[in-house]
Amino acid sequence: MKKTRMVLIVLAALAILAAGVGLMMYYKPHKDFATSTPDVRITAEAFTKAFDADEVNATWAYVKGDKTILVTGTVAEVGSDKDGNVDVVLAGGKETGTVSCAMMPDERERAKKLMPGERVRIKGQCTGRVELIDKQVIMIRCALAEEE
Repeated sequence: MKKTRMVLIVLAALAILAAGVGLMMYYKPHKDFATSTPDVRITAEAFTKAFDADEVNATWAYVKGDKTILVTGTVAEVGSDKDGNVDVVLAGGKETGTVSCAMMPDERERAKKLMPGERVRIKGQCTGRVELIDKQVIMIRCALAEEE
């Protein structure tokens, strides 16, 4: 009887500990990529070429570890959807694709004013590359970077 009670107490303590860790992870604040110092500085052309040459190594270099990426490139297009989300697409190499940057809500109005052909610097988080119709390196939580 004492052994069963002790096991139940230990299990309850572990359940409370697991719930606490889970809640802490759930409410953990996201990194602010707009204000953080870039871990990687790269051009859109070099970025797309890196994924085209070796996607596994590029994923390790640019995606793993919550890195802040500062990508410099030429605006190919600016698009928005019915929910107001804005994507800025940067031209990469002709064969290697583009870089798609999903802008943060407070950057949407500034991003809508960008014109194709304009040279920009954008900070954000890379999530990898997709290849549907065209090859695209995907960046999320992006913000226009100020000149340094």
